[in-house]
Amino acid sequence: MIETKTPAPRQPRARTPSPAVLAAALALALALAGSAAGCYGSTRPVVKLGLIAPFEELYREDGYAVLHAVRLALNEHNGRPDRRYNVALVALNDNGRPEEAALQAQKLGLDPAVWAVVGPIQSATAQAAGPALAGFDLPWLALAAVEPAARRGGWSYAASPAQLAERAVAELVRRLGPPSDRPWRVLVAADQPSAAAAAQATGSAQALAVEAWPAQADAVAAAVAAFDGVVWLGDAAGGAVVANARPADRSLPLVGGPELASPVFRGRNVQPRAVFWLNDGVHPDRLSPAFVAAYEALAGRRPTAQAALAYDATRLALAAIEAVPRGGPTPRATVRTALETRLAQGWEGVAGVFRWDALACDAFGCGRWVEPPSHVQDAMSAK
Repeated sequence: MIETKTPAPRQPRARTPSPAVLAAALALALALAGSAAGCYGSTRPVVKLGLIAPFEELYREDGYAVLHAVRLALNEHNGRPDRRYNVALVALNDNGRPEEAALQAQKLGLDPAVWAVVGPIQSATAQAAGPALAGFDLPWLALAAVEPAARRGGWSYAASPAQLAERAVAELVRRLGPPSDRPWRVLVAADQPSAAAAAQATGSAQALAVEAWPAQADAVAAAVAAFDGVVWLGDAAGGAVVANARPADRSLPLVGGPELASPVFRGRNVQPRAVFWLNDGVHPDRLSPAFVAAYEALAGRRPTAQAALAYDATRLALAAIEAVPRGGPTPRATVRTALETRLAQGWEGVAGVFRWDALACDAFGCGRWVEPPSHVQDAMSAK
């Protein structure tokens, strides 16, 4: 059973919905009907899992890719007779906007039947929703980089902003090669303070001249020609603006975060010259064939990298929900404890192994990808 709620539009729309929007609405309606049918006729208690993602506007394709992955995990869970609970999905649309993500987080927090949340799926929306979810003691698993202070009470299936910045600068140095007569001049665009600080520290260690700017696409695009390389840790649409602003007469490299894997970036006529982005988890081409086949059967297309993270996050949340005894007190606190236990042991999904790691801990928690999944390790060993 999927319950969907979307915020009211900012202005009345007089135009007729496009065929793409109508097709997406029809697909979601079919999902609602199919999932609802599976929830009835069972004696198992029904609890809820929340999902915050964009299902309209610019980033809706990313949202639906994640929705299919979450549905796949739920279908597998609810179809097993040994499960303690049936889990229904409450999928709320944030339109890719931070203020709407915070509002949807509050709605989920007010529903006591919601025991855990997957998402938001973008850094800016996760930053906004995190404090609201923590205020309701609602465990959540973000799919994007989240500043430590905003991650309280939750986990992120992505590197931290500081880790992303360090990796991005290191990748840019690798692409640029040794400097000739002067240090390379590098622009790092990021809204998270820890990312800017980490980029500058990494740049100093590499003898780079690093400037850290906010991730404001128009300002960065206007100045990009004055630099030797650019790191963009903002959203996909802004990254496309910056990528297209690079001079045509030289291959100025741009390294971005995982959000540049969005079709929004690829679909905005981005010039292919020297664009690289970091990937959280295993590359989509190396996902397990069984998962890819199951996802394609449900969604009619191959899974994205973020869909794989959503599938893993959902399965982890469902395992934690199953740890709650029937009739037990404070289910959200029990789910949180179960998540901590599983992450301490190491949780393997289709995208990689995620575990608590003392080297990556801070005052707000810890955890990161530490190794690829077994099927990738086996393939590497066989070579």
